[in-house]
Amino acid sequence: MKLTILSILVILAVIFVACTPKVTEKAIDTNTNTEPVEEAKPVVEAKPERETPTEPTKSDREVYVMVKFKKTPCYGKCPMYNVELYNNGRVVYNGKKFVERVGTYEAKISEADVKMVKQKFFDIEFLDLPNEYPVDGQKIADLPSTIIDFRVGDMIKQVRDRHGAPDKLKDFEKWLADYFDGLAWVKTETKE
Repeated sequence: MKLTILSILVILAVIFVACTPKVTEKAIDTNTNTEPVEEAKPVVEAKPERETPTEPTKSDREVYVMVKFKKTPCYGKCPMYNVELYNNGRVVYNGKKFVERVGTYEAKISEADVKMVKQKFFDIEFLDLPNEYPVDGQKIADLPSTIIDFRVGDMIKQVRDRHGAPDKLKDFEKWLADYFDGLAWVKTETKE
């Protein structure tokens, strides 16, 4: 038994020593470092079949949710739904209660429309708005909220509006809701 364990330890030691990188005295850098350096291995450059584009193509870019638009419930019959607009033009609607479309629907908008929606956020200076209305924190329990997330690069800005938002935000919320409502929605199958 002891002989078997000893044999296994010897084999592991040989494997460990055999797998360590080789060091050569010729590869010592005398200017900055006196420790040996691994031998340089020849680099084989692969030649690309086509030139690499400087700007990523549409299919190469990351697809992400650019806008989330959500209407929350109240104690009455307030519409409850959410919409997600992706940077590639895909739009997903999920109607929950008190809406014309209950369930999951999808639509597609053009790249120009994606840019137009994005510009509307900049036009109302969405990124400079407070994160929550009312800004004093006094909420009324029965009022629904409109929650909007807007992603620019790696930054996501969320604004929650229960009441007391400025007219430019209220007008934008109405415009966005009407814009989404006017899309050509197609019902999608959901797995439950």
